[in-house]
Amino acid sequence: MKDTITTHAEVQVHPKADGGGTNPLLRLDPGMVIWTWVVFGLLLVILGRFAWRPLLKMLEEREQKIKNAMDEVEKAKIVLSEAQEKAEKIIAEADEKSIDIINRSRESAQTVAMDVNKRALEESEKIIETGRRMIETETEKASNHLRRQTASIAVAVAEKLIREKLDDKKNYELTEKYIEEIIGNK
Repeated sequence: MKDTITTHAEVQVHPKADGGGTNPLLRLDPGMVIWTWVVFGLLLVILGRFAWRPLLKMLEEREQKIKNAMDEVEKAKIVLSEAQEKAEKIIAEADEKSIDIINRSRESAQTVAMDVNKRALEESEKIIETGRRMIETETEKASNHLRRQTASIAVAVAEKLIREKLDDKKNYELTEKYIEEIIGNK
C-alpha cells in the first residue's frame, strides 16, 4: 500500500534548471514583455491625457485657492491689527477726554462752592448789617421814648412841686412819691 500512496513531500514539484519551470509568470516570454510595455505605454498616454492633466489642473486651482485664502487671511490680519490700533487710540482719547471732563467738573464744582460761600458771606453780612440798623433804630426809638417819658415825668413833678411850694425835705419826699406814682401807673 505504500506504493500507491504518495506523501505530500514526494508530490512537491521542484523547479527545473531551465529558467522558470512550470510557473508561466516566472518564465521570460518575449511576446509577453512586448505586450506589457505596449499596454504600459498606452496606459501612460491615456492617464496623462485624461487623468494626469485634469489632476494637475485641479491641484493648481486648489493651490491658487489656498494662496488666495492665505492672502485674504494676511489682509484680514492687517485690517484687524489696524482696527485694534484704531480702537486703542479711540479708547486712549476717550480716557483722556474723560479725565479732562472730570478735572473740569472738579474745577467747576470748586468755583461754584466758592461762589456759594461768597454769596452766603455777603448775605450774612447784609443780614447782620440789617440787624444792626434795626437795633440802632429800636435803641433810638427806646431812647426817644425814655426821654419823652423822663421829660413828662419831670414836667409832672415840677408842676406838682410848683403847686405845693414846700421846703426842700418835703420837696424831695414829694418828688420821690410822685415819681413812684407815675412809674406805678404806667
